[in-house]
Amino acid sequence: MTDVSTVLPGCMQVTNQLFHFLDQSNYECLVGLYVPNGSWQRQGETLHARDQIMQAMLKRSVTQRIRHIVTNGFIEAHSPAGAALVAYMPAYRFDDGTLHTGPVEIARPLRMSVLRAAMKQTEGGWKVAVMTLTPEFEFVADNVPPS
Repeated sequence: MTDVSTVLPGCMQVTNQLFHFLDQSNYECLVGLYVPNGSWQRQGETLHARDQIMQAMLKRSVTQRIRHIVTNGFIEAHSPAGAALVAYMPAYRFDDGTLHTGPVEIARPLRMSVLRAAMKQTEGGWKVAVMTLTPEFEFVADNVPPS
C-alpha cells in the first residue's frame, strides 16, 4: 500500500491549485484538475463532468474578489489507485460590482466548509474524481444591541 506521507502532499497540492485557479478565475486549469467524468458538489448543486463544471464557473461574477483557504487536510483512506482527502475551507469574499486594486475591507469570512475529495492517481498525477463542499458555518452580521 502507498505510504500516506507521499499521498497527502500530492492531494493537497492539487486541492490548493484548484482553489487558487478558482480564486484567479482560471477555469481551464481548474477543470483540468478533474478526471474527465469528475463531479463537484458546491452551493447545493452537483456538477457532473468538466463541461458542466466549466459552465458553472463562467456564471461567476467577474468583479468579485474571493479567497479560499484550504487547511487541516488529512488522508482519511487511501490505496495505490486513490485517496480520500478531508480538509477545512474558510472562504472570504468581496463584491461591490466593480474591480478593485489593493486591499478591500470585509467584516468577516463568508463561510467555513468541510471539503471532502475522492482523489484518483492517474498517469499525470493526482486528479479530483469527486469533491464535496459542506458548509459548516455561515457568518452573519454582528448583532449590535440598540442604543
